[in-house]
Amino acid sequence: MGNVVVILFPERPPIPYLLLSNLFNNRIFSVKIELLRQQKLLPRGKRLLSLNIFLDPQRINRVGGHLSHGQSLTLDQKHPMLLPSRHILTRLLIRSFHERHFHAGPLLVLSLLGQKYWFVNGRSIVRQEIHNCTLCKRLRAQP
Repeated sequence: MGNVVVILFPERPPIPYLLLSNLFNNRIFSVKIELLRQQKLLPRGKRLLSLNIFLDPQRINRVGGHLSHGQSLTLDQKHPMLLPSRHILTRLLIRSFHERHFHAGPLLVLSLLGQKYWFVNGRSIVRQEIHNCTLCKRLRAQP
């Protein structure tokens, strides 16, 4: 018999940071970005107010926080990119990580995503996407 090569999980190219950033900045976060550019405060009562959002030199929305003092962390780990919770690309990114890591649970997926991205209501969105996974539903089914 000849050699048989089976590719179970082909590597998908990562979604480019700047593409995501430009899309979300122009469509979803446009008003908030304009306020940040003018160095004005976000309106009170917004969930984003407590996240210390800022624009980096590449104009990517980033979240500030207590990890900013870590010396051994990368920029993505110190200040993850802010993504909207209800956008389809955010959901596709969650599904991609879920499938790429062999249908991992919500905590692992959220931990992996949290190394580069930050979502408002991240835990509930990740749980919802994993709950809607067809393969995971079949595996959880009771006879």
